[in-house]
Amino acid sequence: MEEQEDSELVSLNLTDLGTHLSSGGKYGSSIPTVSKNIVGYAKQNLIIIFGRPEVGKSSLVAAEVAGWMQQGWRIDYYANEEPGRKIETIIQRAIKEKPDVIVLYQLDKMSMDGKYNNTADRLKALYERARVLAKTSDCLVVAVSQASADAENKAVVTYADLENSKTGKAGEADIIIGIGRRGEVSSERTQMRVITISKNKINGWLGSDSVLFDRHANQWSGE
Repeated sequence: MEEQEDSELVSLNLTDLGTHLSSGGKYGSSIPTVSKNIVGYAKQNLIIIFGRPEVGKSSLVAAEVAGWMQQGWRIDYYANEEPGRKIETIIQRAIKEKPDVIVLYQLDKMSMDGKYNNTADRLKALYERARVLAKTSDCLVVAVSQASADAENKAVVTYADLENSKTGKAGEADIIIGIGRRGEVSSERTQMRVITISKNKINGWLGSDSVLFDRHANQWSGE
């Protein structure tokens, strides 16, 4: 344990875990795998949810947001239909407005100050700013991203499959949730998805579970 990077360790001090479990900033999840294996998210967490196009990212995030709204949390949702949105502007607004949850969909397309040598360096800096957003605004931040082409039709999708990552994006997150698919795309209303948690600094649980996704009702349920 002592030889590991401090940022990758789940603290041996139970104070942090106790604070997480008792905090008024605990956000329950509507996704079976997450709710079963992780007690809930907390303020100042940075969550990455990602997958290939048409796998259900938007639907999964919408299900989570609906659940948080039912719990009484205030949500700020920034969609990828807003090109050029600067992360610094979002930070300033969040400090002033104090939302409980901020969804950045898709974070990779947002802009920020500074010049960078390549895409990987820019994305690393962008995700670092997303973590600053979570900390300075004392809220939960959910960043939605794409998986690389290597993840097409894969069931188990881990942070190694993040598009343009080189670990820079993954290094900033508390929880990383990948959405995979078993089999080819079908026209059936209810389809199988595989939810994989490949990074977890809350309680350390890592693994995959199959879930059923009702595309019409946007319901995610246990297999």
